[in-house]
Amino acid sequence: MLKIGTIGTGNIVSEFIDACRDVQGVKITSLYSRSLEKAKFFASKNNLLVHIVDNFEDMLDYIDIIYIASPNGLHYQQAKYFLQQ
Repeated sequence: MLKIGTIGTGNIVSEFIDACRDVQGVKITSLYSRSLEKAKFFASKNNLLVHIVDNFEDMLDYIDIIYIASPNGLHYQQAKYFLQQ
């Protein structure tokens, strides 16, 4: 089972989550947002029971893969962080 974490709470993340539900062997396990309240609302709206964080380090024990759907200007910094882990 590949454990996937997501960054962001926009529509594209909802679409990604829906697509993951159709794939055997993957599971969304963690959700990051700068706002825990926004992340909790997003998780509830998308019927997710996941580890919710506002700190990347708190995701590391819960994921194998990261899906980055933050504003484009943040992609490099976020991708670099996870690649270095």
